[in-house]
Amino acid sequence: RSNYGKKRALYRKLRDNTNVLGGKVVCGECNKKLRRVVRSQKKNKKLYSFVCPIKYKIPTECSFKGIEEELLKDIIFKSIKMQISSMVKIEETLKTAMDSPEVKKEAYALTNKISETLSNIAYIKEGRVRATMDFSRKLLNEEEYEAIRKQFDIELQGEIERLSQYEEERNKFSKLFSVDKWVADLKKFVNVKKLTPELIDAFIDCIKLYDDKRI
Repeated sequence: RSNYGKKRALYRKLRDNTNVLGGKVVCGECNKKLRRVVRSQKKNKKLYSFVCPIKYKIPTECSFKGIEEELLKDIIFKSIKMQISSMVKIEETLKTAMDSPEVKKEAYALTNKISETLSNIAYIKEGRVRATMDFSRKLLNEEEYEAIRKQFDIELQGEIERLSQYEEERNKFSKLFSVDKWVADLKKFVNVKKLTPELIDAFIDCIKLYDDKRI
């Protein structure tokens, strides 16, 4: 039997629904997806591991030897719990900042600027309508009407640009001090006691493992 054949007999790929890391674990040395395998032990105990398919097919092509699943899951779970803890602290800090007098004052000022600008835009548009009506009633000659219309256009354009600027400032301000929905969604995992498919999908796209134990 070839060396590869013996290893295939020793390691067989596990095909069940308990692989919470399925498809997300990648060899950092050769970029191949790792296989989750089970190896029979004494007293019918099984040791689950992630191994590189290239390593066990052509040993010289990859240096990654593999990692026990329970060890990997423990490392990942602790890392995710640390991230959740950090997010909760960030949320608390943002809420405290939002309640400060300085932030409320800034939010109020931006709202007032936008309100005043909208009023100015409405006033200018109303003025243009009145000028058009006066021109149609021959209360203004064509030269006067064109001069007034151009002035209104310049003023209107200025107010529209100011409105755009204020709204952009308000959006940036809101994003800075708001708790995004995804942060709120992730808080449901605060009391999770073990690694689950839902937890993995929420936090992890890919896990790269290297032979020097880096993850």
